[in-house]
Amino acid sequence: MTPDTWKSFPCIPVEQPIGIFYVAAIEARFLREMCWADIRKIERGERDIEVISGIQRPLSEKRQKDIAKYVRTIDASFPTAIIVAISSDDARFQPDTNTIELRIAGHVAKVIDGQHRLEGLRNFSDKTFQLNTTIFIDMETQDQAMLFSTINLTQTKVSKSLAYDLYEYAESRSPQKTAHNIARVADERSDSPFKGRIKLLGSAVDKTKELITQAGFVEPILSMITQDPLNDLDHIKRADRGFFHRGPKKLPPPTLAEVRAKNLVFRSMFIEERDDQITRTIFNYFIAVSRRWPDAWNTFQSGIVLPRTTGYRAFMGFLPYFIFRNGLGKVPTVDECAAVLEKVRLQDAEFNTDNFKPGSTGEAALRQVLMNSTGITEREGWKDRNQQELPMG
Repeated sequence: MTPDTWKSFPCIPVEQPIGIFYVAAIEARFLREMCWADIRKIERGERDIEVISGIQRPLSEKRQKDIAKYVRTIDASFPTAIIVAISSDDARFQPDTNTIELRIAGHVAKVIDGQHRLEGLRNFSDKTFQLNTTIFIDMETQDQAMLFSTINLTQTKVSKSLAYDLYEYAESRSPQKTAHNIARVADERSDSPFKGRIKLLGSAVDKTKELITQAGFVEPILSMITQDPLNDLDHIKRADRGFFHRGPKKLPPPTLAEVRAKNLVFRSMFIEERDDQITRTIFNYFIAVSRRWPDAWNTFQSGIVLPRTTGYRAFMGFLPYFIFRNGLGKVPTVDECAAVLEKVRLQDAEFNTDNFKPGSTGEAALRQVLMNSTGITEREGWKDRNQQELPMG
């Protein structure tokens, strides 16, 4: 479009203490052409004095890519407003028709909030994607800055545990829902080694015994099911709604190379809806852990990492290589798990924070001890005793 192109959009005025602003539904392709972000920066001015300008934080490439992937899913939605500031030279409100005329050209609208959503939509061309847009006309820079800071300081980040917990309400099957359901079963069932130990939202058990967060429990399981949970969820939703008239409706089974490269040992079970076997594999494995180190597993005192997130994630990190050796696609028995863990020479008291620091460093160190003790390396985990490639199961 040329710099002199104007376009009209349905619009309503809104009056608040800050003044009057306008709310319109504008197609993303027009906003992308109009908008620019005033990125926060520090420059040297006269006499080497630092001059600070801009109100927006730098663009996060990861967040932009995540949004670009999300907008192509079947249920993509941005119901909250993109907030922009526009000069009265570039905007004309028409009260008789409740429309706003905007000049469609570069650097017409300064983004106050929503730059990542706009960047995520930059290459979107599938169909119309209207955005709820709040327009301030002739807004002072100081007011723009205050509005931006207020919006971002008052937002409360949603915890990962809450995000996983909300998948319980989803009707469609997904890796996230499966992993959440396994966490709930693990916390509730009497035959589970994790009974009462997971910090599930809404539970009312003894909090002193809840040693693993819901997110901490779910994420290792999820990583063995999928490398792209959002894409899997979108595929399943499209299949449920009849979008695939030709070809397979189910997710394609992983190749041996994919399983090997990404440790996706639970993917085939998930695709074949054998969630109970994923659960039983985890149960049997950790029952063996609890029997091998009963004192460390059953203590709730601080300083012992085995029953906590650090210990859990370290043993989950070792699990794929044990499964490779034991046989993909089958559920290992408690005795099969115990036979391997018996080779680990660690004593109960050695699962302490001096030896294994809480967090990723301690997880990696403990996982390496398990690998070294059992003789199952990342490479050897894929070979049987005769150095033959292991089958899928």
